[in-house]
Amino acid sequence: MLRNDYFLYSIVWLLLVMLTFAAWVIGHQAPIAIDGPPLPIAASILGLAFVKVAMIMAIFMDLRVGPFGLITLAATWIVIECAALLALIAQ
Repeated sequence: MLRNDYFLYSIVWLLLVMLTFAAWVIGHQAPIAIDGPPLPIAASILGLAFVKVAMIMAIFMDLRVGPFGLITLAATWIVIECAALLALIAQ
């Protein structure tokens, strides 16, 4: 591993921590609803979670240097999974 990789991993790790904190703040600032969280709040938290998934897959699982088909498959999975969860929440 190159020294550059350690810097990249550190930056991505800090971004992941910041995104986690942002999702926590969004979740705790939301008004309490009896039937569940409002859709925009849930969508923003899920969006942050799937951005984190994409970052972990690309950087820590070395998907950024993988074959194009695998990258496309992973990106498609992320989009479909996020859309399916949002559809379930919207019901």
